[in-house]
Amino acid sequence: MLQGLRDLSLVLIVCALLDAVLPPSRGKRAFRLLCAVVIFCALLSPLKGFDLSDLRPEALLTETSELEALAQSQSDAALRIAARRGWETAAAETLRNAGVPFRFVRARCETENGQPRLLSLAVTGVPAAKSEAARNALVSLCEGAPLSIITEESQ
Repeated sequence: MLQGLRDLSLVLIVCALLDAVLPPSRGKRAFRLLCAVVIFCALLSPLKGFDLSDLRPEALLTETSELEALAQSQSDAALRIAARRGWETAAAETLRNAGVPFRFVRARCETENGQPRLLSLAVTGVPAAKSEAARNALVSLCEGAPLSIITEESQ
């Protein structure tokens, strides 16, 4: 399609330049008629590869189901992001309430049958003396997912 637009633009420019250069005469009128035919052909040339079978209802339904699959994929990605941020926020708030300092929290999750599931939770920058308190505070939040506490001393 882009090639067709480029060709049409080139034809229009060449016709306009030649029309401006030619002196008024019968030849110029014939040239304008020729230009009109060439421009018309340039307009139709992108349509030469158009397939009418693309307008069948089955083809339209297939495209719709592909769009639905794409929408579902994007919905799952948005759900994963929201769930990840939710678990990270909940873990950070739990640590703050327990009086455990930390640098940051990172959650990994996936969606399974439209439901988010926590894969792992990692907390970094916890003082070594508070690592057990951090683990105890977060164990119920992890729901059995691996929990990693990286202390300041091990960084």
